[in-house]
Amino acid sequence: MELVLRAADHGTTYLTWRCPDDPRVADFAALDRDDLGAVLDELHAALPGRRPGEDGRAAAERALGTGAFADPAREAVLSTALSAAVLPGRLARRLTAADTAAHVRLRVIPSPRLAQVPWELLVLPDGRRLVEVADVCHDPPATLFAGRGRSPGRWADVAHQPVVYLLEPRPPEPRYRPVLDERADPAGVAALARWCDQRVVDGRLRADDRPDALHGATGRAALGRRLREHPASRLVYFGHAGAADDEPGSAALYLADSSAVYGLARAIGNHRPFTALDLLHGTATAGAAESGWPVDTRAAGHRIWPMPQRVAIIGCSSGGDHRFAEPFGLVLACLDAGAELVTATRWSLPSFEAFRLVRPELAATAQRPTAGLMQAVDRCHDHDDPVGALGDWQRERLAAWQAGGDVVDTPLLWAALGTHVAPSRALAVAP
Repeated sequence: MELVLRAADHGTTYLTWRCPDDPRVADFAALDRDDLGAVLDELHAALPGRRPGEDGRAAAERALGTGAFADPAREAVLSTALSAAVLPGRLARRLTAADTAAHVRLRVIPSPRLAQVPWELLVLPDGRRLVEVADVCHDPPATLFAGRGRSPGRWADVAHQPVVYLLEPRPPEPRYRPVLDERADPAGVAALARWCDQRVVDGRLRADDRPDALHGATGRAALGRRLREHPASRLVYFGHAGAADDEPGSAALYLADSSAVYGLARAIGNHRPFTALDLLHGTATAGAAESGWPVDTRAAGHRIWPMPQRVAIIGCSSGGDHRFAEPFGLVLACLDAGAELVTATRWSLPSFEAFRLVRPELAATAQRPTAGLMQAVDRCHDHDDPVGALGDWQRERLAAWQAGGDVVDTPLLWAALGTHVAPSRALAVAP
């Protein structure tokens, strides 16, 4: 069974849900604004990312030490409260009654107010979590399909092609330290390098691409050439991402570009971020006086960076498109450029350094939880049904979290993921 759940903020937040295959299944509800506001404040207080007055250590200790997502009992209390505020009773009962032999596919179009809700963690009336009965994904706004820059093809036609890996590219700006730093964590970097070598052996990473796959010097020009000249099935980005709170088009990846490179973002020191607006507009809006690559060729973003069928962007708040009244960001820019499926994150991710602050003994183990998240998404994206595969993996992580409560299994990692699906769609033309 498929259910489509749509949210809209108009003072009050309203939910509508329907079953595309059964027009008799359609309903709506209005959420209590005060209850919703209070529990969302609790959610935001539990997420990583520095709050006013915090340094990195204080933020790590709050999120991974004392916060709701650092302990299964506290997490269950928060998730239960979220469920009471976000999940209407009639919808919760329908989901609870679903056939457990075949998972529901729940397609969510969140409103800005609900953009960071971890739907998978919501608690149903029988005590099960939503992820235990449903595979959750996100639909894009309908406007994506009107004038989409490039439509995706069929996965079966490209599944055999290699993957483009951009794992912690190096911006030429000292403030952007790698998430996995050779000086601070040489063992972790070495393990990820071995993993990249194995991907070459597996045929998923081109040998010619191996030198720049990890801590490489790939900028927007090199990325465009790679995507245009060598067909790929997928793209995996793992590294820094960011956005201004009030500028959806500012959502950006931090590639190895200097400030001299042309782009639509303001330079940060000696670096110019690669933004969602760059991916959408390309160089089509460049003025005659602009300098730096690639102003000599004016083209829309989907022509410069044709996205592969599936894209993973594992970086802080990389999937924040729905936080805005007019959704836009890296996810929608990738979908416009030809991706059919994009997995990104709802909030900032805790780095290995943050985990090590609360669990110093992790440095002597092979566990690198944030890199492991990227590797899990990479595996699932090779599956014929990536949404179902990610759901299976999240159910495994939920079971481990509830059984052991180890902070490396925290939902701050696996419940941060949101997968956005936008297959090619033929538009009806009025006669």
